[in-house]
Amino acid sequence: MLMATEQILTKDQIEEFHENGFLVLRNFASVEEIQKIIPIYRKLFDNKVGREMGLQFDLGGADDNDEREVLPQILGPSTFFPELKEGDHYKKVAQIAREIFNVPTDNVCGGDHAILKPAHYGSVTPWHQDEAYWVPDSIHEAFSVWMPLQDVTVESGCMQFIPGSHKNGILKHQHINNNPKIHALETFDYDETKAVACPLKMGDVTVHHCRTLHYTAANNTSKDRLALIVGGHGKSIKLDKPKDMPWNEKNNETPRAIRRKEYDEKNK
Repeated sequence: MLMATEQILTKDQIEEFHENGFLVLRNFASVEEIQKIIPIYRKLFDNKVGREMGLQFDLGGADDNDEREVLPQILGPSTFFPELKEGDHYKKVAQIAREIFNVPTDNVCGGDHAILKPAHYGSVTPWHQDEAYWVPDSIHEAFSVWMPLQDVTVESGCMQFIPGSHKNGILKHQHINNNPKIHALETFDYDETKAVACPLKMGDVTVHHCRTLHYTAANNTSKDRLALIVGGHGKSIKLDKPKDMPWNEKNNETPRAIRRKEYDEKNK
């Protein structure tokens, strides 16, 4: 088990993260722990856990009950299965947050979500920045640890990053195809020739800053691509004037947001 004070990252790795906006960490998670996570992951998606709460939805599609999902996602899987946090993985994410952002507090592990990219028809996740989804009243210092539950390649949808893009602020985004009913965002302000693809073996992870541009290709393989994402954070800076992020004004038009509103009204 991980000791609370055990150093994980080297000085060079921390500097690389701040310079490039992402890291690849080999053998970060144990295969044994991942094998325990997989059946939980399958229960979440097979049983549509959280759908009526607006926490399970099709990230890349219309999110209609009658349509095949192209990029199903579940927010807060550890809310439904707290045992996810019992292994070393979440503890290690918290530890590297302390190291990257130089914060001593225990409250450094952010939210988690799970994404399933179905075999043969799992869609692309367009180029975007995570912070483009967040509230505009703060500047955030945060990252995501992206852990595949199997080997991943470019063909199955491994992570791709544009180095240094986290230094350019929040770019202009829109909902996919400018359709406010689709939850996922996309930006067109990037140079794809600079992209770095990061194929991983089971147990490897990527770590990326919340403003780093990233993308995953469609899954053209015969196996589902499963990924668990856990966030870590430092301090946020409150702004006197919120950032201009007009695309977020449309977020309440998504089917997911409508289900969430209906659920909250029923459970007041």
